[in-house]
Amino acid sequence: MSAQGEREFPELPRFEIRRKLGAGGMGEVYEAFDKEQNAVVALKVLRKLSPRALGRLKSEFRSVVNVRDRNLVRLRELGLQDGEWFITMEFVDGVDFLEWVRPRGSGTPGGEG
Repeated sequence: MSAQGEREFPELPRFEIRRKLGAGGMGEVYEAFDKEQNAVVALKVLRKLSPRALGRLKSEFRSVVNVRDRNLVRLRELGLQDGEWFITMEFVDGVDFLEWVRPRGSGTPGGEG
């Protein structure tokens, strides 16, 4: 727990949390090692559990799980462990989106120019 009373990482025994990748309106995404799958994944967890947030998480998963495109990460699993709802997805080791579109020292996307 942090000084503000918020947890630093979710506590899910199945996953070894390595680092926080980002956060949005309803959840947080972490780089994690999935002990069951023996693979590095991106792990999205709900920030606060509510019927609305859970519905949005399930809807997000169901709408994208069967989409296959080289420009989208593949979703793997929607799950529940120890009271925590989560989505696992393909982990892509890359750069932050905003850094890619607005690199430091460059006036154009992608760092060219």
